[in-house]
Amino acid sequence: MSYYGMGVVCGILVGLLLMVVILKLTKTDGSLKCKYDERQQLVRGKGFQYAFFTLMIYDVLFGIREEVFGFRLVEDMTGVFIGIILGCMVYAVYCIWHDGYYSLNENRGRVQMLFLLIGLVNFLLSLRGIIHGTMMEDGVLTAPFSNLFCAVLMFALCGVTFVKGRIAGKETDDI
Repeated sequence: MSYYGMGVVCGILVGLLLMVVILKLTKTDGSLKCKYDERQQLVRGKGFQYAFFTLMIYDVLFGIREEVFGFRLVEDMTGVFIGIILGCMVYAVYCIWHDGYYSLNENRGRVQMLFLLIGLVNFLLSLRGIIHGTMMEDGVLTAPFSNLFCAVLMFALCGVTFVKGRIAGKETDDI
């Protein structure tokens, strides 16, 4: 196995370990499993549908990009990652807006802090790409653009949660 392959495997293992730690830290009952009621599960299912169709449309457009534009706009892996982030954004925004994103046993404040931290790290990584001139090479967007797009996603989720919380707060104040 090459050094690159070993690095990928180690990265995946560290990512999985980090995921377990994050799941443990964001739950109010110490569980790793998210608990949703029936209404939330329906909302999440609808969110997955919208995300799937968004990704499907994006993939078709991404697949014909060279034929339409006549040149590459983005590296292949970067383009694929952008599609994944776009699908995640559609899913998360829909679910947050319809109160299906956060589980019943989840600490929203910790999740928000995690979103901000992930957004900040990705923004700094993209800033590094801008400073070193690697955001775009030969007129093609590269991996640091994925970091910028991920940062936008995280900050957007914080914004949507904040706005939804303000609206929900006003609704309960009116009752």
